[in-house]
Amino acid sequence: MPKIVVVVVNWRAWPSTQRCVAALRASSLQPDDIFIVNNDSTDGPLPNLSATIIHSHTNLGYAAGMNLGVAQAISCGADYVLALNNDAEVAPTAIEQLLHSALKQDTALTGGRIVSPVSGKTEWLSAQWPQYLFKGRQYDNVPPKRLLLSGAAMFMRRDLLQQRITLHGWVFDPSFFMYQEDIDLCLFAHKHGFTCAVAPQAIIYHQAASNFGGAFNPRTQYYTARNRVSIANRWLPFSLKVLFHMYYLPAQLILRGVNRGKWRQAARLATLHGIADGYRGVTGMCQRYHS
Repeated sequence: MPKIVVVVVNWRAWPSTQRCVAALRASSLQPDDIFIVNNDSTDGPLPNLSATIIHSHTNLGYAAGMNLGVAQAISCGADYVLALNNDAEVAPTAIEQLLHSALKQDTALTGGRIVSPVSGKTEWLSAQWPQYLFKGRQYDNVPPKRLLLSGAAMFMRRDLLQQRITLHGWVFDPSFFMYQEDIDLCLFAHKHGFTCAVAPQAIIYHQAASNFGGAFNPRTQYYTARNRVSIANRWLPFSLKVLFHMYYLPAQLILRGVNRGKWRQAARLATLHGIADGYRGVTGMCQRYHS
C-alpha cells in the first residue's frame, strides 16, 4: 500500500483544524501521518491533535507553509501527499477514492469534488486553462492537458513533487503567499508531462475562505487579484497575455459594480490594490491584510 501523508497549514484557526483532523481520522483509508504546519498561530493554547505538529515562528503564508510540510512528508518516505486546507473536511471515502483514481489513471495530481457544507452544491470540480482566467472555473469534460484542480484538496504524487523541488526548490511558489499557487502547480505538471485528473466520487466539504470571513473578504480578494496577474504573465502565450491585460481590470471594475450587494467597499478596494500590486510585481505577504 502506498504511504500517504496529509499536510495541513494552520494560521489562527485551531477549531477548523481540529475538525479537519477529526474528519481525516474518520476516513475509511487512514493516512499514514498528518502533518500540521503551525504557521505562527497565536490564537490560544495548542490543542490536543492526533497529528504531527511542525512549528513555524513566522507566518510563512499558505504556499511556503505547505512547502515545509511537504518537504517533511517526502523525507519520511511519502508516496502521495494530500495538501488539504484546514477548513476542509474529507468525506469518509475521499482519500480512498483519490488513491484509487490516482493509481487507475496514473495521475501525478488528483483532485476531488469540492462541496459546500452549507448548500451541498459542488463548488469546484475542475477548471480549464486558459479559460479559467477569463470565464470562471467550472467546466465539464475538460481536456486532460488543460485541467486545473483546486488546492483545497490536492493529491500529489512523489515524483512530481521531487521534480518540482529539484528545479525550483519548492512545490508551491512562495511568492504567491496564498491563492493561485495551486493553478501554478497544475500548469507546471502539464508542462513537464505529468497527468492531472479529477476523482468526482472523492467528496471534500469546504466553504471558501471560511476562516477569513468568506470569499468576499479583503484578504482573499487582494491575493486572488494580484496573483492572477502573475499567473497570466508566467503562463499565457503572448497573444492571450495581451488580451488578458486588456480585459482584466475593466472586467473586475464592471463585476464589482454590478454585484455591489456582495462586495463591501473594503473588498472592492482590496481587489484594485491587488491588481495594482500585480502589475507592479509585488510578491509575498502584504502586511495590510494580516493585522
